[in-house]
Amino acid sequence: MSHLLLIAIGPVQDFIASARRTRDLWFGSWLLSELAKAAAKSIYQAKGNLIFPYPTNPAQDLAPESAFNVPNKILAKVEGDIKKIADTAKQALEQRLNQIRDGAFDQVKGTFYDEQAADQIAALVEFNWVALPLGTDYAKTREQLEHLMAARKNTRNFSEVTWGTNAPKSSIDGERESVIDEKYYPPAGMANTSPEYAKIVARLYRDYGINVGERLSGVDMLKRHGQKGIDSRFPSTSHMAAIPMFNFLNKYDEANANISLIDPWNRYINFFNTNSTLIKYIDNERTPKSQKNFGNIDGSLLFAERFNDTLEGNDLSDAQNALEAFYTALGVKKRPIPYYAILHADGDAMGSVINNQEVIEKHQEISKALAKFADNKRDINPLNDSEERSVATIVAKHQGALVYSGGDDVLAFLPLHTALECADALAKRFQTLLSNFKDKTDRSPTLSVGIAIVHHLEPLSDALDLARAAEKKAKGFVGKNALAINLSKRGGADRIIVGSWIESKYSFYNRLKKLIEWHQTDQIPLGFAFELHDLSIRLKDLPANIFHAEAKRIIERKHTSNGIKVSSAIATELLAMINDLVPETLTQAHIMIQQFADEVIIAEFIADAQKLANGN
Repeated sequence: MSHLLLIAIGPVQDFIASARRTRDLWFGSWLLSELAKAAAKSIYQAKGNLIFPYPTNPAQDLAPESAFNVPNKILAKVEGDIKKIADTAKQALEQRLNQIRDGAFDQVKGTFYDEQAADQIAALVEFNWVALPLGTDYAKTREQLEHLMAARKNTRNFSEVTWGTNAPKSSIDGERESVIDEKYYPPAGMANTSPEYAKIVARLYRDYGINVGERLSGVDMLKRHGQKGIDSRFPSTSHMAAIPMFNFLNKYDEANANISLIDPWNRYINFFNTNSTLIKYIDNERTPKSQKNFGNIDGSLLFAERFNDTLEGNDLSDAQNALEAFYTALGVKKRPIPYYAILHADGDAMGSVINNQEVIEKHQEISKALAKFADNKRDINPLNDSEERSVATIVAKHQGALVYSGGDDVLAFLPLHTALECADALAKRFQTLLSNFKDKTDRSPTLSVGIAIVHHLEPLSDALDLARAAEKKAKGFVGKNALAINLSKRGGADRIIVGSWIESKYSFYNRLKKLIEWHQTDQIPLGFAFELHDLSIRLKDLPANIFHAEAKRIIERKHTSNGIKVSSAIATELLAMINDLVPETLTQAHIMIQQFADEVIIAEFIADAQKLANGN
């Protein structure tokens, strides 16, 4: 008899999000995909018919370390002993986990409680499965199966924790105990300026890849030291923030034939390479995102404040002086903008569209389209039609770093100057691939995108919360199919704006592009946005027509930063944007006036990054 088998693998969000470094986040996402892939391969080898995910070339796609991403849910049509198939899939998952664990532990030079670490990792994965006879109504059986899985997840299995100790908790997730003996850390009261303290710090970094304040559990060790084939580095948040500056320096070098950045840059890097206490520091500050003229050096080396994390005393001041000497030698007054973007996207109406598929083959077609969208292979050949691009290719084209793409779920880091265009390209690609699939209301899936603009030194967990808040704002927009941007400036209030992807002359995305263009050419003053924002707070009960009149008055008397009045053409278009966004019949007009003011402010922020990246 044929059965539908549904497997859910966890934990997902908590496990992925518990990361202090981008590399930990990226590896945790990849690890879960690898484990799900091993389970999916086991089902395929048992002659199961995979429905979601749907690999077009199973032997290649389900191989370890392939570019094919497998989400944490697996749906298949299977024959025979259901329990045996599910148990074998779980064994395959555990075997793959042990392989990755052993590879990670081999990378650790120092001693640690490896048995306790292995126990913590073994207890990490949640593997739940349910099955039902298929019958003749696929859609109804699948719906029942989802309800059954929800009930299964609420029926928890509890077992005794075998690895609990009185050791300090992990500094990453705060749940599991550290597996590194405290004797390897500086004793209480030791001066952090002493030579012995410096030796201990260097040994912690050399043997465990950690800073003095970090405590790692076995799961943290797995993330920190696990290997993803030959590609086991990931750019930092600082590198993402530095990319516009890298672009500026490259263009500056091309435009100034009598000044080369190569020699000053090499002198700066040689400062680290010839300093015995700093060689290991620069070895860690490398990234697969190589930059022209700069090699694979991470962009954190362009920020003096980043040295505060791991350097102290003379090393700190010497490194900061060396960086300033590099900028001075070039005669460059520009400095990196210390902000980057996190993009978090999720499909809309996916559940209702899948529920509307009455046969397995139609569901497999959706899975195939999602796999094509989420493909981790990168192709940035400009001759390739953009309609053929995958998530990985789109993110790479925009100089970003993809953390995860599985099904309709995307998480990526991006430099500030490309984040908006990348979001637009992803939304269009998703809608194109899924346009042939409808729900009962004749709606096709769309992609809602949240972008968080965050300071590069913001704790990663907080930055991810901001990205999730933006994605939630987009998903909560009327009709979904939306973009939300959350700007979190240090020392200022967060600003979040949201609007639909639906095209019109003054649609949200088109409005932002136009505002950015005007900011780049210094044709609109930023001051009027702050006045509008202040007005919306102080006089929130005003009707829309009064806000229109006040906006006109503010715009007409404002001057740009170079002392020029706003042109009548631009003033007219700004007012048209406000009138379109805030019709006179709108109640609580102050909310949308505030939105427009924040759009102007955020657009200026993005425009500054684009000007820098363009060499201006």
